[in-house]
Amino acid sequence: MATPHVAGVAALLLSARPELTYTQIKNLLITTSDPIQNLKNKVVARGRINAKRALANDVPPSDDPDEHLWKSIPVSIESKHPYDSSSDLTFSVPVPAGAKYVRVHFDKIETEAKYDTVTVESPEGVVFDSFSGSMANVTSEYAKNSSVVIHIKSDSSVNGYGFKVDQIQYIP
Repeated sequence: MATPHVAGVAALLLSARPELTYTQIKNLLITTSDPIQNLKNKVVARGRINAKRALANDVPPSDDPDEHLWKSIPVSIESKHPYDSSSDLTFSVPVPAGAKYVRVHFDKIETEAKYDTVTVESPEGVVFDSFSGSMANVTSEYAKNSSVVIHIKSDSSVNGYGFKVDQIQYIP
């Protein structure tokens, strides 16, 4: 149900500032959205639309960590190749003590698209990122102040390569 809300805020912007082009309105809607961690890989704005911010052209500060602060540790964590049908497996990820942020770099992921998933999540099951299909050289979203596990879940039909992690990245 986001479309009616976005259309409404776009109309509000156009009525308040009729000189704006459609591209400028789109950019305002994206850049003034409230950042929401769980929406980062799901929506272009990486967050939730905010009419007040859009009208004031108020771009919120980013809570994302500085890319230059990330450190890498080489690791080898991988599923069975190919993974088994009806898999529901969890793999521990070694996180350095005191890490403020952690993310996982996958060398390769290959699952049955839309049916089998590889997720990066907390040990309690809070999902930070989810992957399905075929991809290489991809880094997960980060987890803040948390240890992480990798979870692969498959159905009973097509089995792919699975996954291979080659690095854990963290910010101390």
